[in-house]
Amino acid sequence: MLFDSITNEPEWQVWILYYNNEIVGTTAAHS
Repeated sequence: MLFDSITNEPEWQVWILYYNNEIVGTTAAHS
């Protein structure tokens, strides 16, 4: 999973923003 490579912390939610199949940014939110 791509999410697992970004963060291993289960309490963090990572959102990856895509545009035309390219990653344009990431947003991490602490839940």
